[in-house]
Amino acid sequence: MYHPRLQGDYYQMGFRYGSLLSKFGFELPKTEREKVGFGVKCLTEIQKVYPEIVEEIEGFCAGAKCSVEELAGFLLSIGAFEHQAQCSLFAKRNKKGEIIIGRNFDSLFKFQKYTESVLVRPDGKLAFIGQSEVFIGKEDGINQAGLFIGMAYVNGKEAQPGFNFLVTVRYILEHFTNVSDAIHFLKSVPIATYNNFLIADRETMAVVESCPHKIAVRKPHGNFINCTNFFVEECIKKYELPGIEWSRSAERFCAVEDSLTKETDIDLFQAKQLLSDRNSGVCLNLKNFGFGTLWSVVANLNKMHIERAEGMPSISRYKVDGRLNTLINKK
Repeated sequence: MYHPRLQGDYYQMGFRYGSLLSKFGFELPKTEREKVGFGVKCLTEIQKVYPEIVEEIEGFCAGAKCSVEELAGFLLSIGAFEHQAQCSLFAKRNKKGEIIIGRNFDSLFKFQKYTESVLVRPDGKLAFIGQSEVFIGKEDGINQAGLFIGMAYVNGKEAQPGFNFLVTVRYILEHFTNVSDAIHFLKSVPIATYNNFLIADRETMAVVESCPHKIAVRKPHGNFINCTNFFVEECIKKYELPGIEWSRSAERFCAVEDSLTKETDIDLFQAKQLLSDRNSGVCLNLKNFGFGTLWSVVANLNKMHIERAEGMPSISRYKVDGRLNTLINKK
């Protein structure tokens, strides 16, 4: 897993990262014409709300010597045409009133070499640590205010141009300090893809079940909430499709829910044990599909203590990531 640090204005951040990758022989994957067309339409919608990320895309393309249209087609169509990642997320309040989060990101093992954990410090915005298997966008992260967001795929019907999960997670990390404002944002922009977003701050938590046609907000069961790869709220379930049974999604959901229900309290050690459980499938290892957990994150949002396993947590040791705390303490 790479650990770059990016700071400055958006064009500068994009140019520096694109230039760095170019030195190592980066070549943008070939993207089908349909995806390029979809990505360009997404870029038009994103420009209205989030012009800074468009500047970063332009800077990246200048540095990496690729076209904006091709990059938009590759980056912004992710999640709209394929539904590969299958993830498990939870948040729980412990007896001290602290919010503990846990997240396993599951995808094809061949993407492990592209994974990264980035400290991003955009001018005038909130700094954050975010994880991803692609550049620019993020799949989960925690910002300097203690706000966490992570996504999970849901298999859905036709996508529409708008914010895919990569841009959505990135925007929320840079702009919001609490769950309520993040939810309001999700309700206000065109959504491109089908996802569950688990969002938590130092006081509360929620799962936003989202697709181009509907947004549903699911509240905690008492002191916890969790999600995997299907919708729970009846008002939105009609928009999803079957086809995720192979990833043990329902089994993972029940295993996490049962564990969080039985345990009266939780700490980071217990969170790591839960995410490392291979018997329940929470730590996914589907060798026949070349698929499993690529990284795992646990955190105490109130103490800003973050740990990450870079690989399957059943065999990879969690390590403390103190980059965000160091930045906060310097300020």
